[in-house]
Amino acid sequence: LPAYQAIRTQDVAYQSRMVVALATAASRVGLQSGHGLRWALGEAMSALMRTTLLLTEADFLRLFACYGLEGGDAEKVSSYIYPFPVLLTLNQVAKLAKRAPLGEPLLTFFGQLRDLSAGQPGDLLKIHLKTQELLGQAAGDDALPIVVFAADDPLGQALGQFVTSLDRTAAHTAAWLGLLQLWQKATAGQPTAKLRKELDASAAAIGPAAVREQGRAWLQLLADLPVTEKPHVITYDSGRDYHYSTWDFVTESNATVAKGLIWTIQPLADTGVLALLTTLAAKCFRKIPGKGPLAAGLGNACLLALSQNGLPGVAALARVRSKIRQTNTQETIAKYIAQESAKLGVSPAEIEDMAAPDFGLENGQLVEEFGEYTATLILADGKAEVQWHKAQKPLKSAPAALKVTHADELKELKAAQTQAQQTYTAQRDRLDRSFVEERQMPWPWFEQYYGRHGLLSLLARPLIWRLHRPDGTFQDALYLNNAWQDAHGQPVPPVVLLKPG
Repeated sequence: LPAYQAIRTQDVAYQSRMVVALATAASRVGLQSGHGLRWALGEAMSALMRTTLLLTEADFLRLFACYGLEGGDAEKVSSYIYPFPVLLTLNQVAKLAKRAPLGEPLLTFFGQLRDLSAGQPGDLLKIHLKTQELLGQAAGDDALPIVVFAADDPLGQALGQFVTSLDRTAAHTAAWLGLLQLWQKATAGQPTAKLRKELDASAAAIGPAAVREQGRAWLQLLADLPVTEKPHVITYDSGRDYHYSTWDFVTESNATVAKGLIWTIQPLADTGVLALLTTLAAKCFRKIPGKGPLAAGLGNACLLALSQNGLPGVAALARVRSKIRQTNTQETIAKYIAQESAKLGVSPAEIEDMAAPDFGLENGQLVEEFGEYTATLILADGKAEVQWHKAQKPLKSAPAALKVTHADELKELKAAQTQAQQTYTAQRDRLDRSFVEERQMPWPWFEQYYGRHGLLSLLARPLIWRLHRPDGTFQDALYLNNAWQDAHGQPVPPVVLLKPG
């Protein structure tokens, strides 16, 4: 703009006064009728805000008033701040704060702005993070980080309660608050190298076990959180009603925080955490009418975390894949499995063979002793169930006494039952795909990962398999009487390749 070029020829003091004048003028232009003029004024302000200015605290308060940031609600502020350069202005404040401590009026305003922008998406989230940073810097190096969450959903409420419950004198409190602040920055599809390093350092400062256990509780909350439908009606001037529904899960800002949680717990995940990530991933990709996936960004974070956990993660990806219908997500899962297989020098199908858990099953059963009680996990005909006995006498359900004395063991058994059922379904579908793809495998591989596998053997043994010999001939075989036999009941010797017949 010629006018901007003319301003740039003036000294810094003049440019600083001009920024305030431009903001004042823009604030007086109508939102609708003066859109073009507001945009031009905003562009000029943005350009000047990228230079070195000499603005006082009074100037900043006046600017923020022109930006419409004083009072009101977040929705009104969000609609009004365009095209004002709020973040660039906050960066100018940060420069001022390096030269001298900020005064109480400006700090009070930042406290109000931080609370106003808490839990908001987009630019307001960035404003929230920047005001938290400025307030933290003003409090000094020894002060605890300031972190505020939107309390519009159970996750935000739980996080807020956790912050309130922290002992301000405890050694790990500052590290916890710093980690929670980092989670609010998880706005991208995956963590940057810098953020990854910061997350790992914060988790190490707190203690991996403590982070994993607390993170597990929040993941469980998300997995259990109901998805509620809210019907809405809009009545037009013509008298016609328009009906639609929204679906409440977590707010956008707290979904961002949840991504940070998942990125943090990714390298700390144990079997229980992987199971929760699997459940949450399937939930996030649930199709919502008129919207699509419930929370695709959060679901993708779960898939990324699973993909970084070796063979157990691959097994989890295989389980969740059967529950997801979106083609692009299916392709993402396939890509992650292919990446892990490349690391081991095997094919994607082979790494899925290697990753399939057997849950300790032998001949379709797992027997666990609980004192005088016996629990038998049985996987038969595609259904997993637990049968209880006392002195060989069948019981209808788990004894009530064990729910007190063996609560953790019962929880693990229930998880094994659920995962065995899910894994059976996923592996059955995978075996069906291998038939369509005409997959072949060496006999030793088949014996190790199918024939003698606690779970996959239940799928493999009922099938007729075609065995290929080195000379190009083949024969069909079926597992009968604990051995592979041909159509005449004769034992079948090991061969080079085989596939489902």
